[in-house]
Amino acid sequence: MQNNKDVAMLLLMGGKSSRMGTSKAVLTYEGIPFWKRIATEMKECGPLYLSVARIPREGEVPEEVSPWDDNVWKQLHEHRLIEDVVEAVGPMGGILSAMEQITEDAFFVCACDMPFMNREYIKILQETWQRIMAEEEWDALMVRNADGRIYTTTGIYSKSLAEQFRQRIAEGNYRMMALLRENRVYYLEEESLGEAKKALENVNTMEEYKKLV
Repeated sequence: MQNNKDVAMLLLMGGKSSRMGTSKAVLTYEGIPFWKRIATEMKECGPLYLSVARIPREGEVPEEVSPWDDNVWKQLHEHRLIEDVVEAVGPMGGILSAMEQITEDAFFVCACDMPFMNREYIKILQETWQRIMAEEEWDALMVRNADGRIYTTTGIYSKSLAEQFRQRIAEGNYRMMALLRENRVYYLEEESLGEAKKALENVNTMEEYKKLV
């Protein structure tokens, strides 16, 4: 049987945020950047990794190669960083990079546009993962809403999916939901999460952000 320490935490920091027009990771809510709010909750639940598209090299100006300035990078370097092994392929690239670089067999994923992520939600998924993996092997644990939507950027992934991720990226096929539907995925229904389901709210556009603040 797995315990919570066997499930790492992966915060997806990459992405162009084209609909927002700026990096969602450093948007603030109640004076705290999204990424810091989420990281605070996640690090209470397991070893935390931050997934970034590219880490600036020595001598490079951070703003010229990433969405963040030197001050943000100093804060990011306080955590373990996972650099994309394949650039510009969305969340799939960050998840594959984690599969290839972390030591744990599975990890919980959260996108940086989910400022209400909370440890209660994470622990529900962790405990469910422990229970189901004690009975049989699964490739992932996802939350699904009443319309059948799968929240692909906030669930638990096993590294057993690594080869399929590599193959689909090589083919230029980045459809996460299609990949999941072809594998052994255990689904939690959104309505079963109670108040913890607020963690699923995300901010995609500036209009949504303005309503938030």
